[in-house]
Amino acid sequence: MTRSTHAWTDDAATIGVAGIDGPLRVLHVTDSHISVPHEEVDRPYARYGERMDRLFADYPTVDSFAAQMEHARAGGYDLIALTGDHVNYPSPTAVAAVQRLLRSAGRHSMFTAGNHDWSYSGMPGSDAERRREWRERSLLPLYGGRAPHADSLDLGGVRFVAIDNSTRQVDPEQLAFFEGRLAGGLPVVLLAHVPFRLPDDRDLHRAPPPSSAAPIPLCGDPESGSPADIDRRLPGRERARTSGNLPSTEEFVDRLLAAPNLIAVLCGHVHVAGAYPIHDGAVQYVAGPGYLNRSRTITIRPR
Repeated sequence: MTRSTHAWTDDAATIGVAGIDGPLRVLHVTDSHISVPHEEVDRPYARYGERMDRLFADYPTVDSFAAQMEHARAGGYDLIALTGDHVNYPSPTAVAAVQRLLRSAGRHSMFTAGNHDWSYSGMPGSDAERRREWRERSLLPLYGGRAPHADSLDLGGVRFVAIDNSTRQVDPEQLAFFEGRLAGGLPVVLLAHVPFRLPDDRDLHRAPPPSSAAPIPLCGDPESGSPADIDRRLPGRERARTSGNLPSTEEFVDRLLAAPNLIAVLCGHVHVAGAYPIHDGAVQYVAGPGYLNRSRTITIRPR
């Protein structure tokens, strides 16, 4: 097992790792929920964004994201980790605004999508179809040339792996990719949008976030597809799998629990900051929401 130690608050974490090259500073930003005034390219889809526009109308989401990017620029961060729901739906205008601000930071970045980034609420089609279509049609600029479904970046002796679990499932292709990126023994930090259901996360499991009236199931949640699943009740939302999780999702969660060189998972989705041990050397970090100008600084240093 990779020897690592962890200390954290809601806004910062320090991870001590044996054998890495030197200190790395990561700014973890998630759930910015940006809407911007529609341009002509957005107008055919405007009706599908009205619900999310209303939900975040009272928050200065663009200003908050701009402040986070200025903080990243001025703070000399090595990486900006973006774990999804940075736009409320895949508006090309909103994506362009996020991309412009991200470029202004002048730092390495890694993006993985959240369920809102690619979803127009109420638009026909399955989640898998809409994710595939809108990642290609709209979200690609945010990836900076990286593969949307699964990709990795080695930086300072640490391997950062992004897995898109924004449908709350991990497919066999992603599982195989993750297995391959664990090989070689580098310390691994996983970026995903939806937190993973862990055996001992009593505080996180099914705890309702402030923006929801009902608990939100996690990736690998045993209640996925049950009557308690919020995705079965929201208007315009695809009904969750009634058969529960994909076998590859359950195997992925088991792999997290046993991966000796996993040191952290960075995620969002529930709009509540927290930290949840995975095993003796790894912690799942959920950052506070970007629309409230929250983030977490992750310092990875030699020990």
